[in-house]
Amino acid sequence: MEAFPRELRTIEDLIALLEAEPVWVERLRAILFTRELLALPERISRIEEFLQRQAEWNAQVSALLTRYDEHLKEQSERIKEHSERIKEHSERIREHSERIKEHSERIARLEELIAQHSERIARLERLIEENSERIARLEELIAQQAERLDRHEKRI
Repeated sequence: MEAFPRELRTIEDLIALLEAEPVWVERLRAILFTRELLALPERISRIEEFLQRQAEWNAQVSALLTRYDEHLKEQSERIKEHSERIKEHSERIREHSERIKEHSERIARLEELIAQHSERIARLERLIEENSERIARLEELIAQQAERLDRHEKRI
């Protein structure tokens, strides 16, 4: 190490000396700064690395959030489309229910008409039966009358 020159009169002289002797600068630092201050460059370097990793992680999270937002928009659109389809299907079901109700009412009316016609047919069958019996009696009477008339003609 060189001897300390005696001609230091200004701060500029001291600065020039320290710039010429880097070993002296390190020695002064070791004396003037605490361990914490001396560790600051390394700590700052680690913080910078951490911040860099944090920035990368934030970029990844941001990219994931962007993809998630896109996916969410797609899902929202699909849900909207499904809701529209459900609405359309509900309307069709309502229309079909109305038609089924109308058909059920018509079937009930037709069943009523069938019941009425069945009653009429039954009455007509009874009338036909009665008329058939009357016709049979009339035929019997006619046959008896024809027989009487024949006997009466033979007598005459």
